[in-house]
Amino acid sequence: MKRLFGTLAAALTSVLGAPVMAQANDGSDIVVEGQRLPSPKEIRQFARKIGSDLDLLRPIPRFNSPLCVGVAGVRDEHAEAFAARITENAREAGVPIAGQRCLPNAMVIFAEDTRKQITALRRQNPALFGEMTRHEFKEMISSRDAAFAWRVKEVVDLFGRSFERDMMADGLQGFPTNRTYEVGRLNPPIRIDTTSAVVVIERAQARGKTAEQLADYATMRLLAPTVEIKTIDETTPSSIMTLFISGDSRAPGGLTAFDKAYLASAYSIRVNGPSGMIFPETARLMTKAAASDDGS
Repeated sequence: MKRLFGTLAAALTSVLGAPVMAQANDGSDIVVEGQRLPSPKEIRQFARKIGSDLDLLRPIPRFNSPLCVGVAGVRDEHAEAFAARITENAREAGVPIAGQRCLPNAMVIFAEDTRKQITALRRQNPALFGEMTRHEFKEMISSRDAAFAWRVKEVVDLFGRSFERDMMADGLQGFPTNRTYEVGRLNPPIRIDTTSAVVVIERAQARGKTAEQLADYATMRLLAPTVEIKTIDETTPSSIMTLFISGDSRAPGGLTAFDKAYLASAYSIRVNGPSGMIFPETARLMTKAAASDDGS
């Protein structure tokens, strides 16, 4: 995995000059006054929107092994701070965290002409994209220019073991076999591990955004099942996922109450629980947090 990420980072940053970081937050956080708390229904609807590619009856894909974040395309000192913020966000959401000197399994890359480079990389090294189909890749690459994100997943048993392959009479390997025997549609004997995740941000689109905004946006795309948000309306909960919507003046300064609830939900439901549980759980956690704030 280290070699694969090294290939990815080198390919996507090869056209860069001296790397620079987005502007730092000057301390004047964006404040939205008088913002109402979305209803549980509105929260669930938006959660469904950003999690619309989930297979609702299959386990939720997430990092079940310790997370290690790498950042490329910026100066080393900025990369360390950027990775540290993502790591702290992950820790607060309940994601297991790797120790020092770990090998990255989550990568954020700032680059130029990203669509062209990612397309070339797909042809040269398809292993970086896991089992992403040609249609899925085309759909991703047809999205807006600001950022591209993908996650590589593996289906394993409840203990994180890859499925065994029985030997056939002719010496060839047979189909994978799961030796875990808990069964049931809502209690399947499998889990879906995110083994690696990548976010590539177009450098030109990063200008005007703070480092905190970019790190928190990357957090959502790396850690949780999310898709690009193209439109919003007055019922949309405040979310860092709206950061790159053209002309969106509502983009927050970082993770919002909705974002934190969505991340926490992804890592609080049971490891083999159906993905659809994330929607009501997000509404429950966000509503609970708001009630707690009102009572404090």
